Amino acid sequence: MHVSPTLSIAIMAHPSRRESAESLASALGLSDDSIVYDPDPGGVPSGVRTARLAWGRASSRSTHHVVLQDDVTVPDGFLRSLEAAVASRPTSAIMLCSEWSTRTGQLARAAAFVGSAWAELSNSSLWAAGVVLPSEHAIAFADELRREEGERDSAALWRYASRSDLRIETPVPSLIQHDAHVQRSSWHRTSDQGPRRAAVFVERSSPASYSGGTETLRLDAIPYLPTDRLSAFVSRRSPSGSWELLRATDLEAGSDYIGRYGLTQESISAEFNASFPSFEAMGLVRHVGKAYLLQTWITALLLGESLRAAGHAETAAGPAADAAARTMVAGSLKRVLPADSIEELLQQEPSFVLDAVRRGQGGFFVAG
Repeated sequence: MHVSPTLSIAIMAHPSRRESAESLASALGLSDDSIVYDPDPGGVPSGVRTARLAWGRASSRSTHHVVLQDDVTVPDGFLRSLEAAVASRPTSAIMLCSEWSTRTGQLARAAAFVGSAWAELSNSSLWAAGVVLPSEHAIAFADELRREEGERDSAALWRYASRSDLRIETPVPSLIQHDAHVQRSSWHRTSDQGPRRAAVFVERSSPASYSGGTETLRLDAIPYLPTDRLSAFVSRRSPSGSWELLRATDLEAGSDYIGRYGLTQESISAEFNASFPSFEAMGLVRHVGKAYLLQTWITALLLGESLRAAGHAETAAGPAADAAARTMVAGSLKRVLPADSIEELLQQEPSFVLDAVRRGQGGFFVAG
């Protein structure tokens, strides 16, 4: 028998972001009592310190507990979509947002391109900007946090999920947005990372997107653009389940994904130039060099090939796919581009990426 989930929600906040926390609570129809504040705001930055209180709000009176950070925003229809998502994955941990520069973020884009509402967590870490746990796990995790000596709640949650064999999944589109209005980070390690946003986010969510029996997308090869490499790479899952990062066109390292299909860097560059004879008219070159857009194009082609090999030969159309295409370049360059350039890139026509994914799905590399 289907049982509708009942949710309890806590917002973890720093007093310096009280206004953001209260705005989020208001958007969710919650009172300010739903907000828990850092008990030592002047101390060493610690997510765990506040997470102890937020996860400590979990109760067996609800089926699931939700913890949101104070710097997230939600789409229209959030609560109904959240309930639908939880009902669809009642025994999983749900990471509500996949960050746009990560491997999981790229997998979320791939899910959007084929119309899947779910992607597996493919990073060896979890982003705690917004997480849902079944209440029994939330209560157990809260108990563990009382003994946690680290500072990162995300790391603590990852360790708990790993020990508990708790499956972690992320909805597509993401159900929260982060850094929609950039605020100074409390963490030195993230202050130079650029905005951390969702790989796939739409302003109006639909419960129907997350309900039903749609499968969770899983790929064993995820082409993406690491922020510290500025080149196309493929993250490949080994038989043991670990991931190795391989350059897409590195002949000497034996990881040349182009060469294995009988293509060369020169031949694919020629194909790229022939495909975009009036490339400058797209408006992308003003912010991003043509050489980097070639790497983006290769990445999108390879992502289409990875989807094709996994049995996904058709590309879905719609707001989620468009949003996914728009963030691929901006997310990979978030550390080096100024905010205004990032915003302009997010407004560009998404066909550049979408067409490359479709060509990859259509057998571009097989035909080559």
